[in-house]
This record gives sequence, structure tokens and C-alpha cells, in this order.
Amino acid sequence: MINLHQWRTGEYGDGVKKGESFTLDQGSGRDYVVPVNRRLRRLTPVECERLQGFPDNWTNGISDSQRYKCLGNAVTVNVIEAIVEEMI
Repeated sequence: MINLHQWRTGEYGDGVKKGESFTLDQGSGRDYVVPVNRRLRRLTPVECERLQGFPDNWTNGISDSQRYKCLGNAVTVNVIEAIVEEMI
């Protein structure tokens, strides 16, 4: 998964480097794409929910742009669970 800006500017060449993984940042979900057969595909709101550790359609009922915004501002569930487990 890469940021659309990085793809357009050629920062990551063909979008894939061995041994490297990309991370989400504060950009909107609409800016993230997945290279598939040398073409780009945007992440869906459900895919963003899964990346953040939420159940499918957790943010259903609001517009996709608001779903992306909510998920981008959320704290990843799996990370919080791991922190709490270490504290206990």
C-alpha cells in the first residue's frame, strides 16, 4: 500500500520494493492505493476498518469521506490491546 502522491512522483519507482512495507499516516483513505498488476486500486472503507482493527462496516451509515476521516483519526485497536496487556 502506498500513498498516491508517492506513486505519482515516482518516489517508490513502480510502487513495490522488496522487504519494505508502507504505513498509514494522517492522510485520507482516498489517498492510499494498492498496486495490482501494475495498476492502482484505492482502499475501500471496509479495508481501512480492517487495517485499524475494527469489525467490517463499523463506520457504516455515514459518507465514505467521513468514514475515511474517522478511521484515519482512530487509534488502532490491536495496538491499544497490546499496550494494555503489557501493563496488566
